[in-house]
Amino acid sequence: ARRFYRPVGNLQAPLVTLHTTLDEEVPFQHEMAYSSLVAEKGKSAYLSILPVPRYGHCNFTAQEVFQAFALMVQQAEAQLVN
Repeated sequence: ARRFYRPVGNLQAPLVTLHTTLDEEVPFQHEMAYSSLVAEKGKSAYLSILPVPRYGHCNFTAQEVFQAFALMVQQAEAQLVN
């Protein structure tokens, strides 16, 4: 990933991220760094970060995943209307 992927934050469609705040594998600060990149490109309206106050990597409940997915669908539908 380091060799071939460098995030730039130039979102063209809604992106919803779900991240545990106490993730020991991928620190939550990565979300904040990406949010800064998105803001630099003027695309903050496309990014929704959903923090989950819990330990563990991808330690989500089914309800949390469903809510994140529902938000993504809602935002994508709104973009189609506009």
